[in-house]
Amino acid sequence: MVDHLAIPVDKHHLLQAQVKDFIRDNKWYIPHSIFSNYPNIATILQDVHVPNFRMEDKLVWKHTNNGELCFRDAYLFQKHPLNETYWAKLIWNPSIPPSKSLLVWRLFHKKVPTDENLCARGCYVVSQCNLCGKAVETSQHLFWDCAFAKNLWTWLAYTVNIAIDTSSIDAVLNICKKSWSPQCKTVIIAAIVNLIDVIWFCRYKMRFDNKIISWKSASNMVISNTSLAGNHSSESSFSDMHEFVILKAFAVIIHAPKAPRIKEVLWHPPIASWIKCNIDGTSKCCPGPVACGGIFRDSNAAVVGCFAQNLHISPVFHAGLIRAMLAIELASKKGWISLWLETDSQLVFMAFKNHGLVPWRLRNKWLNCVELTKNMRFIISHIFREGNRCADIIALIGLQSNSFIWWDSIPFSVSDLINRNRLGLPSYRFC
Repeated sequence: MVDHLAIPVDKHHLLQAQVKDFIRDNKWYIPHSIFSNYPNIATILQDVHVPNFRMEDKLVWKHTNNGELCFRDAYLFQKHPLNETYWAKLIWNPSIPPSKSLLVWRLFHKKVPTDENLCARGCYVVSQCNLCGKAVETSQHLFWDCAFAKNLWTWLAYTVNIAIDTSSIDAVLNICKKSWSPQCKTVIIAAIVNLIDVIWFCRYKMRFDNKIISWKSASNMVISNTSLAGNHSSESSFSDMHEFVILKAFAVIIHAPKAPRIKEVLWHPPIASWIKCNIDGTSKCCPGPVACGGIFRDSNAAVVGCFAQNLHISPVFHAGLIRAMLAIELASKKGWISLWLETDSQLVFMAFKNHGLVPWRLRNKWLNCVELTKNMRFIISHIFREGNRCADIIALIGLQSNSFIWWDSIPFSVSDLINRNRLGLPSYRFC
């Protein structure tokens, strides 16, 4: 608040009041002398909800959702942002031995001890590629330009039936961006990593053991090592002939995708004298405009009211909590003291069990709604999205509006779904 009001630093020691000193009857009370000097304070406070019960002042760390400051948060706040590398999650794979991934990591960082890098560190040697004997040994030549390496990369391209750009390690990994199945992607990454490792192994054998390994023998080593990685993985493949050929070429056992399970989803009406409210939200994109909607029904599955509201741009979890709070507030105003709230958001469902999940910016309003539920007979439940389509369609209506909408009767766009629910007809979820 001091920063928002631009109060001079030399006046800070005079500020002795607490937040609770500016609250009366659960409303903000700003003395006229302060309001006249700082007229923008009303704009700042209009989005700050006052709790309906007495609470002690508390400092919050605004850079976290829960408002708590721990050592980890302080470290992340102070550290300089690091550049994320797309290839890190590719090469550091649980199915690939770390010693092989380490060589690729060193290759990315130009730390492989080739003659070129040894000379750069002051270790001057007469340099010659041990695999072809026709050029000075550099990382570029050894792994990409050498005839031995080219034979292996050509073999790999033929095996996976994809053209591979071998100008650099970045170019090679571009083939992983294709929409492979999890198992096939792991096998292709393992083949690339193992091929690089085999080139380095063959160079080592020639230089220190004077043992020549042909590129065909080297390709068999790649197949053997890749087979171990592919069979170690528990990931599944697609029903695709191209992938089938690749996996069989590396002697990998194919993990067929699991058949989807079919779940029957039924909407159940509340018991007599209760009101059930189904809520849902929708958005155009993420991040983007978000809207929420809800539908209140009685024990006969008859609609007693519907609402929709455009929340504009808001985090998805915030929107989920806001629609739950809005439903509780509307039920309280209508005098519906027996409320069954149903949502398809697991996070919103869990927030009623653990208030610590609620972001600190919404916590006061959330706790006010929790206080309202204490004067009700209130339950919260979760339903799959397939059984919550009525609320979803109403939320879509809210997305096209700029204000709050209330209906006392059934909107025409959801009448068919309402009748399906009333008749007890099921929906189906494939998972």
